Amino acid sequence: MKKILSYKWYALAALIILPLLLWYLLNEGTGTINKKAYNFRIEHPEQITGIELEGQKETASLTLENGIWYVNTTYTAHELAIKTMISAIDRIRMLAPVSKSISDAMAEKMKKHGCKITLYRYGSKFRSYTVLTDTVNNRARSFMKHNNRKEIFEVFIPGYNASLEGYFVPNPNYWRDKSLLKAHAKDICKINVQYFTKQDASFELLVEAVGTYQIKKINAGSILNNIDKFKVESYLQQFTNIHFETFVGNDSVLKSIPKNKDLLFSTISINTIQGSEKSLEIFKIPANTTDNETGKVLKTDPNRCVGLVNKKDLVIIRYIDFEPILKEANQFISTKP
Repeated sequence: MKKILSYKWYALAALIILPLLLWYLLNEGTGTINKKAYNFRIEHPEQITGIELEGQKETASLTLENGIWYVNTTYTAHELAIKTMISAIDRIRMLAPVSKSISDAMAEKMKKHGCKITLYRYGSKFRSYTVLTDTVNNRARSFMKHNNRKEIFEVFIPGYNASLEGYFVPNPNYWRDKSLLKAHAKDICKINVQYFTKQDASFELLVEAVGTYQIKKINAGSILNNIDKFKVESYLQQFTNIHFETFVGNDSVLKSIPKNKDLLFSTISINTIQGSEKSLEIFKIPANTTDNETGKVLKTDPNRCVGLVNKKDLVIIRYIDFEPILKEANQFISTKP
């Protein structure tokens, strides 16, 4: 009789313990950390309307307004770069939390050298992380933590072996749109292009009406006859797809170039029917290099130049990238008999 009662107690205990154990395994995974609570992934990433990236010396604030991303509320952002970052956050996977032996030291490193990431949904803060890449046991590893928790996790993105910090750059210029003189053909009413070493190539293009154009040679003051309107329309289309390489930053040599007017190569300005004006001054970069093909010594960089955009932003441009808008006046003349 006692044995029967004993079996009944064992069966009752099993009925109670097994469901609890199953619940524990399903909700906790391995160890004692609730992975769901600590997960870095985002539900509904399309609802993100703001991202702040705070480094030790710089902070980039990205905000979505009326469907357009802005950097520090002033500059149009590079939308694809932001989407790539949001996608990266959504793909982050956790490994085990770091051991207690290195947790305190890692927390101090993250405080000093990490990048703090704050996410906003419809204007309200809803997530805050810190990310850091550090070398542990001779291997570069990425670590993240929720800023309202102590636990630090090693993290990775499947199929991506480089540092996760590359996705989270606190330099505002990194996130800015690198379009150059961006304008749609239908909005352009005037373009002025001047060359200071080849005056006869300079011109002014007027859009008098749809399909009606006038091109004047600035140096001679004469109007070009027999314009090929298809060449003009192809030229106007180029202004939606011209980009510069990067901002000059703190390079003192490059920053001083616009002060030397002898290095001024060309200027381009665009006026739109909305009344806006965009300008670009192009300066050659001094160099002392040898052309690999001819063996001649080159006094200026053959591949890149410095551009002053709208009188304020100093950028580096590859000649190959903006060659489509560096046309000469006579190139618009029809070659048809």
